[in-house]
Amino acid sequence: MNKLEVTYILSQITTPYEVDFSSLKNTILQLNRSKWEMIVNIANQKGIIPLLYASLKEKHLLSYINDKQLSNYLQEIYKLNEIRNNAIVEQIIDICTFLETINIKPILLKGAAALTEHHYKHIGSRVMTDIDIYIPDGQIYKAIDILKKNGYSEINPKESLRKDWHDYRRMYKSHVYAAVELHRYFLLSSTMPYFSETNLDRLIKPSIMIENAFVLAPVYELYHSFLHSEISNENYRYKSIDIRHQQHFSQMQYKYNIDLKKIDNLISDKYVLKAWQTYCCIQNKFFHVDINQDISSCKKYLRYYRQKLKTTNTYLVMVKNIIRLVVYKVHPKSLQEKYHYKYKIMYLIYLLYYFGSTSLQLIFQKEKRHNVMDNLKHYM
Repeated sequence: MNKLEVTYILSQITTPYEVDFSSLKNTILQLNRSKWEMIVNIANQKGIIPLLYASLKEKHLLSYINDKQLSNYLQEIYKLNEIRNNAIVEQIIDICTFLETINIKPILLKGAAALTEHHYKHIGSRVMTDIDIYIPDGQIYKAIDILKKNGYSEINPKESLRKDWHDYRRMYKSHVYAAVELHRYFLLSSTMPYFSETNLDRLIKPSIMIENAFVLAPVYELYHSFLHSEISNENYRYKSIDIRHQQHFSQMQYKYNIDLKKIDNLISDKYVLKAWQTYCCIQNKFFHVDINQDISSCKKYLRYYRQKLKTTNTYLVMVKNIIRLVVYKVHPKSLQEKYHYKYKIMYLIYLLYYFGSTSLQLIFQKEKRHNVMDNLKHYM
């Protein structure tokens, strides 16, 4: 069984849309221990183990797993994540209360919005890494100060911030379950032209659960989810299917049933439009989302994804992928976006600076080494 087959099985189990129960049941009955180990391993890498359990239970498929130890393991992971997520909701409420004392009404993003807006039927389904919060009106430094006054501190205070940074250093305090990332922009600077912040009132709505907080309105939450995954995180460029992000999108679409042509109308860039069409194609083919638009033009891209998922991770493939990543990172356009220099003649200077600073960071910063490995996973 290869990654394509595992990805398809996981998407069929976790999609909120209706699938052929008989076919899915037969697939699960045919899975032996080694195949389940591969499925669980990939689900663990992608952060969807609790969702896998909740979906199996929701679809009445748990009884068809012929491995009691595996069933118990999935159940235990789900229960632990359920406890953690309930605590994280309380943590979000506390943070919003701190911010209310200085007249800041935050906008909850990504997982924070998913938990507080009840995107999932079961609160333990969504794995949370950080609490992402957007701070409007240039008040982010006031927000940072109030969190510090209430016990939060920077996890890596020496981490350098780019001039155009969009999220502050991750903050944490003892006896809480999640780190906090405060955002002054919704997305990376290279992605911001595709997501306007000029009319904030049009983008947001009050949070269901938290009185003094907002979330993105459904159509903009869907659009933000797509841009964050495919453009900011560059999953489209790397031809990578991030099943957690993809499933999150299908979950929101299932809940809100938005006319996705509204997102078509928000996109003016040709590259982003191609990425969006491909994204819709994956949603349709893997998660059974009814797209209601022409997706025939992206079939060739779907073949690329399928072929990539079939690739064996040999040493030669890894070396090839490292070379591809380095070439992309030092491309003139990439460096110009990173350092914002005006004249092309300055490329060689910044190329040397990039290699020098990156080498020093890899030697002395453990977090930087982890980031490089995370980037390489896009190619795997």
